[in-house]
Amino acid sequence: MVASRPARTRRRAARVMASGRYPLLAGLDENTWGPDFDHFEYGLQRILDGLEVTVRRRATE
Repeated sequence: MVASRPARTRRRAARVMASGRYPLLAGLDENTWGPDFDHFEYGLQRILDGLEVTVRRRATE
């Protein structure tokens, strides 16, 4: 029996995360990609975090 595409994708993702190559991604909570996760809010927060760093750097120049 051939595994479904989602099953193959989950197994590959598990191998990639275990490789140590992507520690930040691997460190995310397993519910990060669940149906209740707010992807928009998460992405917006990352953008705002980056803007905060930029503003602080420019304030100290």
